[in-house]
Amino acid sequence: MHLNLPGHWVFPGRSGGHRKSFKKVWDDVRARADIVDVRIHDLRHSAASLMLSAGVPLDIVGRVLGHTQAQTTLRYAHLTDEAGKAATDALGKVIAFKK
Repeated sequence: MHLNLPGHWVFPGRSGGHRKSFKKVWDDVRARADIVDVRIHDLRHSAASLMLSAGVPLDIVGRVLGHTQAQTTLRYAHLTDEAGKAATDALGKVIAFKK
């Protein structure tokens, strides 16, 4: 879903349109926050991870990330696999103590 509202850009540019490059801004943000090894894509990955961990369905995560094809979002499916493995490992430890 796109909200094409003139003048209501998430990342507005100086001439009234939207920003086309984030390199200088992102470099400044990272320097001020002292997080030099973080890429913008890392933020998308973290957002996907947090949504999936919270139980948001994969197709909704894909829409939030702006993916037009489900195959693209499936790359994040391993995040739910990791959460499932952690849950079953925790269950196994609880069962092991019951012996």
